[in-house]
Amino acid sequence: MAEQTREDANSLRLVLVIGEGPLVEVVRRALDDAGAEVRHLAAPMDSETREAMSSDVEAVWVICPDGRLETVAEHLQTAAGASPSRPA
Repeated sequence: MAEQTREDANSLRLVLVIGEGPLVEVVRRALDDAGAEVRHLAAPMDSETREAMSSDVEAVWVICPDGRLETVAEHLQTAAGASPSRPA
């Protein structure tokens, strides 16, 4: 899985990482090493998340309080108003 993360990150320009805890630093380091630009929000309010979701963000990694890691990498079409199943 780490290999897939490196391959995915190599093609990403900007990744938003949301969450707190030791896993955040692991994810940030892996993305940094792979050449991705990382924007981190520890515990954002809704307005901060909306502001961070610029059109340049290509993936979002969410570190859950229980340590789970969730990813969203659909080029964030939904942020632009289109559903992932429907082209923008």
